[in-house]
Amino acid sequence: MARRWIALVAGGLRDRLALIALSALGIAVIQILFAIFVPTLGGMSVIAQYIQKILPSSVRAILGGESIDLSTSNGFLAIGALHPLALVLGAAFAIGHPVRSFAWQIQSGTIELILARPVRRWVYATAQIAVLAAGAAAIAAVGWFGSYLGSIIVVLPHPFDAAGFVRIAGLGCLLMLGVGGVASAIAAASSDAARAATIAAIFPVFSYLLHLAAQLWPPMSVLRWASFMQYYSPHRILAEGAVPPGSIAALGGLALAGSLAAVVIFVRRDL
Repeated sequence: MARRWIALVAGGLRDRLALIALSALGIAVIQILFAIFVPTLGGMSVIAQYIQKILPSSVRAILGGESIDLSTSNGFLAIGALHPLALVLGAAFAIGHPVRSFAWQIQSGTIELILARPVRRWVYATAQIAVLAAGAAAIAAVGWFGSYLGSIIVVLPHPFDAAGFVRIAGLGCLLMLGVGGVASAIAAASSDAARAATIAAIFPVFSYLLHLAAQLWPPMSVLRWASFMQYYSPHRILAEGAVPPGSIAALGGLALAGSLAAVVIFVRRDL
């Protein structure tokens, strides 16, 4: 049983290698570009003043909201972890892998061939969750390396906070697992890959927009807790020197609940 599980994980990682590489390298490039932009903008104090006096509140919300701190080069680099394109690249794997592994396999009928080897349903489902976790960890690690590489390529005004960005990468990994856990549950319940992908994508998009709305419109602030982006704050991590326990609990709980739901749904559903 263990050998079959390992084989499924290895095969899943091999099949998702291109998607993992695309997401990881894309995020790494974003971090490198942010490092390159630091000296071209004329110093961190100038950047901070520009952000505080000129940029509208909507842009500040996208860059990090009230917790944003651009007085240091590390604070500026942390924007890369919140860049919409970086979030999309992470979500591409977090959603794409479960949809391909569950909904598409069911839709195409290949899941019956896989289970006929024989492979127990729970073995297959947990193997796909393991692939999700390994891929998210790899993407987060390469993203951190992009920040580190950028700090080497460009002489930054302040020392690179390697430990702080490791914490950011770790929480980013949990963020991908949270989105991927929900996507896994949705995909495991669906027999239509396109429908599953659409529904799974709505969740992070709605959550992101809710997070922005809660910052821009005071009456919406009471719903801030309902957005997973509320628990992903790179600037807060740098400022406090630690990952907030509430963020770990919220994103970790979301990832665990979604993953368990995916396994239970896949084991019990009709194929």
